[in-house]
Amino acid sequence: MWTEITRAKYRREGLRYSSDMTDAEWVVLEGELPAACPLGRPRTTAWLNRNRRLAKDFEATIKSATAWIIIASIKLLSRRIAKA
Repeated sequence: MWTEITRAKYRREGLRYSSDMTDAEWVVLEGELPAACPLGRPRTTAWLNRNRRLAKDFEATIKSATAWIIIASIKLLSRRIAKA
C-alpha cells in the first residue's frame, strides 16, 4: 500500500529515466555482481563511480549546449525583429 512514508522512500525524482538507479540501489546491486576474473585488471567499485560521473558530465554538457543554442536563437530573432 502506498503511504506518504513509502512514497518518500521510493521517490524517483532527479533521475532522468525510470530505469536509472540511485547510489543506494547501486550499493545493494554490487553484492549481486559476478566475481571478478582472476586474469586481467582487478575490478574496483571505482568503475561504477566513474561511469556515473561520466553520465552526469555528459548530461551537463548537453544542458549547456542546449542553453547556447537557445541563446543564439534569441539573438537571431531579436536581430530580425530589430530590422523589421
